[in-house]
Amino acid sequence: MRVLVRQLAVHQLLYSAEKFNRLVFGSQVNVLRGLNEHGSLSELAIIPVYEKAKLDYPSVYSGYSFENWIGFLLTQGVVRRDANNYQITAFGQYFLSWLVHNNVSVIKAN
Repeated sequence: MRVLVRQLAVHQLLYSAEKFNRLVFGSQVNVLRGLNEHGSLSELAIIPVYEKAKLDYPSVYSGYSFENWIGFLLTQGVVRRDANNYQITAFGQYFLSWLVHNNVSVIKAN
């Protein structure tokens, strides 16, 4: 029974990573990488990543606020927020390792 539970957990993680990869923007992956490297980043440090993507891809980001952009990462469980600082979660770290392990290159323009 334990083996089945473990197998189910592994498959759920794989499915979640694959699903998240289809939905996430490249700029959001860049934020995850920065959080993984630095441990914590302030909102002021993250906003420029959003602003650059907004400038580079205005049609994608018209009507898509910073709050929605960062909110996606929060609701997907890859980032958590304490006061004005953001940290990567265990699932966020798993997703980054999943990208490397599966040789997935993030080529999403936005």
